[in-house]
Amino acid sequence: VLSARAEARLSHVSLHHYAARPPMLTCHRTKDGKVVIAPKPQDFGWKANGEDRAASLSAGYEIRYTTDGTAPDARSALYTAPFAADACVVKAVALLNGERGAVLTEQLGTVKTGWHLVSATGEQPRHTAAMAFDEDPATWWAGDEGTQHALVWQLEQPRRLSGFAYTPPRRNAEGMMAGGKVWVSMDGSHWTEAATFHFGNLINDPTRRSVDFATPVEARYVKVQATEIAGGGKRLCIAEVDVW
Repeated sequence: VLSARAEARLSHVSLHHYAARPPMLTCHRTKDGKVVIAPKPQDFGWKANGEDRAASLSAGYEIRYTTDGTAPDARSALYTAPFAADACVVKAVALLNGERGAVLTEQLGTVKTGWHLVSATGEQPRHTAAMAFDEDPATWWAGDEGTQHALVWQLEQPRRLSGFAYTPPRRNAEGMMAGGKVWVSMDGSHWTEAATFHFGNLINDPTRRSVDFATPVEARYVKVQATEIAGGGKRLCIAEVDVW
């Protein structure tokens, strides 16, 4: 005790053992198409004295994963470094001291390295349309104000698609796409409607939302058209779009 307002007194001193548990996991893909699986960070990123307590308490864990949608176990592939993967369902689990953590399930879309922007209903200087598919949910596209909102992009090559996902910006509640349509095309001129969707409670829960197509479709071009902006907004904002 280096200082005290009065005479320092201690009535009890004890140490306690914490039974380490496997951490919860998170998954994302980098701009070059590599899948990263890691412990989920603390919600507020607090690090007492520069130490990540959550990581320290679960030290010694290992991660096992699959990319075919099957449940991972101790015999599944061991995650040691980011790996390349195209559209697939990643399932991963952390193992520690013979205990299994919660299974992470993440639907990954097609790799975006060959995507090209075709058109967008405007963009802002710091929120360009290409940010809607740059594999960075911290950046987002913000279109112009108006009544028509759409984004069109070209895939690297024709693909058989069966689903779409929308990630809203988390730093800004403006422009969240509450409803819309997904259109597909092989030539960029003749379009077929693939899905109609409605995403509720985005402002209070700005998480990634997805919709499966009723029927898989062949496509080279994809168009997302907003029919409703949350809160009656006048512009559309997209952090990420994905298709698989």
